Amino acid sequence: MESRNLGITRALSWHRLPNGAQFQCAVVGLVAVNVTLTTVGSRMVRIRITPGTVPSPKTFTYVVGQPAPAECRVEERDGRVTLMTTSLAVEVTLDPWQLTFRTANGCLLTHEVLDDVNFGGHQLGPRPGFEVEGFPHDPARRILSVVENLLLDPEDHFYGGGEKFTRLDLVGRTIRCWQRNPYGARQELAYKNIPLIVGTRGYGIFVDVPTAVTFHLGSRSNRTYTVEAAGQELDYYVIAGTPKEIVAGYTDLTGKAAVPPEWAFGLWASTYFIEATDDSVREQTQRLRTEGIPCDVYNFDCFWQRRFMWCDFEWDTARFPDPPRLLKELHQHGFHVCLWENPYISTQSPLYQELAAKGCLLRRPDGSVYESLLWSQRSERGMGLCAMVDFTNPEALAWFRGTHERLLAQGVDTFKTDFAEEVPADARFHNGLTGAEMHNPYPLMFQREVFEAIRAHHGRAVIWARSGAPGSQRYPIHWSGDPECSFVDLANNLRGGLALAMSGFAHWSQDIGGFWGNPSPELYIRWAQCGFLSPLSRIHGATARDPWLFGEEALRIFRRYARFRSRLVPYLYSYAWDAAETGIPLMRPMVLEFPDDPAGYAFDLQYCLGRELLISPVLRADGGVTTYLPPGRWMDWWT
Repeated sequence: MESRNLGITRALSWHRLPNGAQFQCAVVGLVAVNVTLTTVGSRMVRIRITPGTVPSPKTFTYVVGQPAPAECRVEERDGRVTLMTTSLAVEVTLDPWQLTFRTANGCLLTHEVLDDVNFGGHQLGPRPGFEVEGFPHDPARRILSVVENLLLDPEDHFYGGGEKFTRLDLVGRTIRCWQRNPYGARQELAYKNIPLIVGTRGYGIFVDVPTAVTFHLGSRSNRTYTVEAAGQELDYYVIAGTPKEIVAGYTDLTGKAAVPPEWAFGLWASTYFIEATDDSVREQTQRLRTEGIPCDVYNFDCFWQRRFMWCDFEWDTARFPDPPRLLKELHQHGFHVCLWENPYISTQSPLYQELAAKGCLLRRPDGSVYESLLWSQRSERGMGLCAMVDFTNPEALAWFRGTHERLLAQGVDTFKTDFAEEVPADARFHNGLTGAEMHNPYPLMFQREVFEAIRAHHGRAVIWARSGAPGSQRYPIHWSGDPECSFVDLANNLRGGLALAMSGFAHWSQDIGGFWGNPSPELYIRWAQCGFLSPLSRIHGATARDPWLFGEEALRIFRRYARFRSRLVPYLYSYAWDAAETGIPLMRPMVLEFPDDPAGYAFDLQYCLGRELLISPVLRADGGVTTYLPPGRWMDWWT
């Protein structure tokens, strides 16, 4: 079989809907296609493209909310159908088929491009329609993906796409939204992939499909950009407005962030990725108090459990003989307690056989339990094969909730929800969907269950999550994973946080000092300064990151910024409540806070923390930093 692009040619018929219109169309090769347009509030229009004469049922959606209804007018004139709200107009040319998006006053936003071909006859951008496999006599034997091809204006800038550790402006690049463990912050792969692009010319696009989504944002052609969804559905929203209005509109659809408890905005300390004991925990937490370093949360990382049994939620009683007593002591000293976890069950754990017998684990196509190598053999060679919890199975959810309730009753306050990016595409879920369909949403399901267990027990909840999907912002917070210890990785890591902010995530953090390797004192200090001026702050790494290990100067500077951080908590907490209402993140790139100042777009290593503070971290070993001040009256905090 050969693959080819089949474009929509014309509308055969159409009819009105309460808030839109539905079109039955033809595609090259006589394939039928259904296109449904509906307005969502005054600033959004939804476009859903599926094969066949009627829309196929939707099997999964990230959308949990709807903006307030708004008036929608549908008019037909001169071979065109136009949908209009007070903010947006969509013009449908029936033959030849074309969608055009405008503001309510007629300003062009973008339109479909049907003929992105150069004068040599080379097709640069696909025609809107399908990518298919087939034979000459059967051209669409299998639909691979649904594609949209839109005009790219020379002045377009696009942001978002998730926590991409690259330059913020996505124009000129191809980004693929498919959860991955990138093992650092040095490539386009990301833990948190969000199929949302936020533009600067009055609109953005959110794609509501669970399968892989690829944006070719001027990487194939300077004239067009392509949105491609694997499978047989492309369901996208055009959101009109400023960058803030686009982010707010996206969170209207997928949910606003809950407000974390106030103590979550203090410093989080950790056992690190080392085998801690009762004694080492007591020594570390007492030293933090002795040094006068404010700290509110203590995280027990992987080794609170027995080695190679991760994650069966059982304490290693050889190193922690009386967990309830230890947790009580930590609470008495003012520490809230966090436990690490992931959604994988080691085949070496007795729990594996129990859950496999109950059907609580993902399956292969042949019905056997899916066992995979999910841990890096560089960092944890003994882990071996693991299975994955099936969060679509009610029995698995009941076991999972009960396990967390037991630990919460011991005195645990929150959980670090690690991993969840590795679901194989051919896995089978209890709900009948495949890994190709559930790979991207899997982190959302994992984090939701943990968050809701905490909320049911404590009333307020926070988690510490690595992966993410659309809607994960409802369950804060998320941190940047495992960057290596260098100044370049510090800068890349920051860009990832700012990209995630442009993707609707209100809360973000990072590992002060970096995760993999051993930071120099200079790097540790600079990372601490940046980390304490992030929405949330944590020290963590593959090796110890206690500030007294990096010399007296590092300790003194760390203590100063930790105390400064404590003074900022009321400010940050007030913006957390603001984010819960508006969807606007605490950490704001220049393009988000100052969209009318194009000169600031290029400065993607500085940001506003709330509205009042502009943060320009030192990200170079030589101490140099370039700062851009948007128009206005600015005051140097330090002088």
